[in-house]
Amino acid sequence: MKLYSEYPKASIKMSEEDKLFDQLKLLADKNAINIIIESGTYLGTGSTVLLSNAFAGSPSFEKLFTCEVNWNFYSEAKINLKKFSKVKCLYGRTVSFNEAEEFGDEPSC
Repeated sequence: MKLYSEYPKASIKMSEEDKLFDQLKLLADKNAINIIIESGTYLGTGSTVLLSNAFAGSPSFEKLFTCEVNWNFYSEAKINLKKFSKVKCLYGRTVSFNEAEEFGDEPSC
């Protein structure tokens, strides 16, 4: 299977996706979304930033919780996300080890 990053013009940085940002901003403008929960923060420089920026102007937006299971990534993400007052970076799992293993055992498409 070819990696997504190997395709022409592929970007693995969500923060650089203008169309996705525009759609999220539209979602924020048309809906009263108070809380966002994200899993898999990594370094906190991709989707967390994208979501935070897209929802920043929404009067109903209160908090974005983002969770990372890797201590080193979590520690770096906390530093990277300090400037976002509505982002709460959490350390831990969002599924059990068994569930994660079962998901990893699923046949690929």
